[in-house]
Amino acid sequence: MESLPDLLNFEPTLSLDKVALGEALSFAFATGRSSQAMDDAMASARPGEPRWDPDCFARDLYLDAFMSDCFKIRVGPNQYRVNKTWMTRVLSDPPSDVRTVRFRQEILEELDRVPQQREDFSALFEELNQLRYLFNTTRHGIRADMTHFRVNILHQIKNVTDWMATHFQETTSGLSRLHQAGLAIRKTKAYQDLAGMIDFEGNMARLDVQIRLSADGKLRGMEVLSIDENASNRYYASPLERVWGRAKLWFRGYRFLYEELIGQLIDRVFDQLEQHLIPYFQVLCDMEVYMASLAFADRARAKGLPVCLPGFHQESVQEQHSMKIVDLYNPLLFQQDVDVVPCQLENADGRVITIVTGPNSGGKTRMLQAVGLTQLLAQSGLFVPARSAHLPLVSDLFVSLIEDETVSNTEGRLGMELIRIRRLFERCRKDGMILLDELCSGTNPSEGVEIFTMVLELLKKLGPSAFITTHFLELAEQLSKRQGDLAFRQVGLTHKQEPTYQFLEGVARTSLAHKTAARLGVTWDSLLDLIEKRNGPLTAAEQRTQAKSA
Repeated sequence: MESLPDLLNFEPTLSLDKVALGEALSFAFATGRSSQAMDDAMASARPGEPRWDPDCFARDLYLDAFMSDCFKIRVGPNQYRVNKTWMTRVLSDPPSDVRTVRFRQEILEELDRVPQQREDFSALFEELNQLRYLFNTTRHGIRADMTHFRVNILHQIKNVTDWMATHFQETTSGLSRLHQAGLAIRKTKAYQDLAGMIDFEGNMARLDVQIRLSADGKLRGMEVLSIDENASNRYYASPLERVWGRAKLWFRGYRFLYEELIGQLIDRVFDQLEQHLIPYFQVLCDMEVYMASLAFADRARAKGLPVCLPGFHQESVQEQHSMKIVDLYNPLLFQQDVDVVPCQLENADGRVITIVTGPNSGGKTRMLQAVGLTQLLAQSGLFVPARSAHLPLVSDLFVSLIEDETVSNTEGRLGMELIRIRRLFERCRKDGMILLDELCSGTNPSEGVEIFTMVLELLKKLGPSAFITTHFLELAEQLSKRQGDLAFRQVGLTHKQEPTYQFLEGVARTSLAHKTAARLGVTWDSLLDLIEKRNGPLTAAEQRTQAKSA
C-alpha cells in the first residue's frame, strides 16, 4: 500500500482488518446492499496494543456521557455521531511510544492554529463520510440504477484521492501523509484506469443540437449539428470500431448488452482500487479522533474555559510522579447548570500518594474525575481540560468512586469496600495512576482506619501515582506529621466556611457536616417543622419534654 496515511501512529501501522473490510466493501459494491460487516470492521480497528482496561475507569469517569456531550462533531450544518466503541478503544490504548503522543499533538496543534488546514481537514472528513454513506446505501432496482450506484462510488473515490493530492502540501505535521498518499495513489495504474473510465463515462462526446419549438412551447423537432467525440480517452472507440466489434461478437454467438460491458469495466477498475481503498477508511477513523478533540476544544472555549496539549515528565525518577496543572476543571459539569470553577493542582516534589480532605460537596470527587479525564486524554495525545499541564506518564489508570449498594449485593458496604480494594491490587501496576474516593468509608472508624493504613503502606510498595479522598481527618492529621512521603491537600474555604473548590496544602479540620445538613434541611428546627405538619402542633407538655431532651 503506497504511503499508508496513518494519522495516529508515529510509525505507520494498518489498524483495520483489511480482509474483513475488503470483503464487506466488495459485497456492498457488487450487490448494492449495505453490510453491517463494514461498520463492524471499522469499529474493531485498534490504534495500538491494548494497555488499559476501560472496566477500571470508564464507568466512574462517566466516559460515555463525556463523549456524548463533548465529542459532538459538526461541520457546517452537518453533525456526525462519534463511534463510541472506537473512541473508547483509542482512549484505552494510549501509545507506549511518547513519539506517537507528540505526533498526535502536533497534528492537533496545527489544525487548531491554522484555520485553512482545519477547513481542508473538515472537507476531507466530509468527503470520506460521503464515500462511507454510498457504500452503506442499499440499492434495489434495475441494472441501470446499479450501474449509476457503482459509478457514483468510483466518482467519490476519485474525489477523495484528488482532494488529498491537492491539499496539505504546506503542513508541518503528520497531516503531510495525506498529501503524500494522494500523490502516490494518483501514480498507480488503478487510479489512471479510474480517471479514464470516469472521463469516458461522463464525457463520451459533445453534441451541438438545434431544437424546434411550437407556439405552445412543445418540442417539435431536433437536429444534431455536430458531434465532437472524446477521441483522446483510452476507452474511446470510433463508430466503425464499435459496430465492427459488436458484429464480430454477434457472429461468434455472444449475446450481451452494452451495459454488461460497462459493468465488467467498472468491476475491473474497482478490483484494482480495493487495496488502496482500505486505508481510506482507516483515515476516516483516525480523523474522527481529531475532529472529536477539536469539538471538545470548541465546547470548552464557548464556555470561556481553556484547553491545552500537555507536556510529560520523564527526566528523573522523582519527576515521573510530578504533576502540575493550571486551571484544571471537570468537563462533566458542562451538562449541569453550574459555574465551572478551575483549580490549581501541583505535586512538584514527586511524592507518590496525595491524601485529599474537605467537606462534602467541596469538589473532591469532581477533582478526581477531572484528573482521570485529563490523564486519559493527555496520554492519547488529545486536548485536556486545563490552561497548561505537565503530567507523569502512567502505565495504567484505576478510578473507583464510592459505590452505592444494590439489591443484588450480598456483601454489605464493608464487603463492597474490601472487594474494591482487592480489585485495585489485582488490576494496578507499578507507575500506574489510582484515584480512590472515600477509601474505607463503608465500615466503622476504628476498622476503617486500620484498613486505610494498610492500603497506604501497600500502595507505597506498589508505586503508583495516587489521589485518595477521606473523611478520616484525625488519621490524616497524624500521617501529615510523621510521614514525609505523603502529600496532603484540603478543600479551600471562604470566611463563611463555604468551599472555594480550590485545593490547598494541609489537612481539613472539619468535614462541615452541619453545613451540609443545613443545606439539605436536616436540622432540629426543620425536621421538627415536618413533624408538626404531619401531627399538628405539640402540646405545652410535649414542648417542655422536647426542650429538656434538647
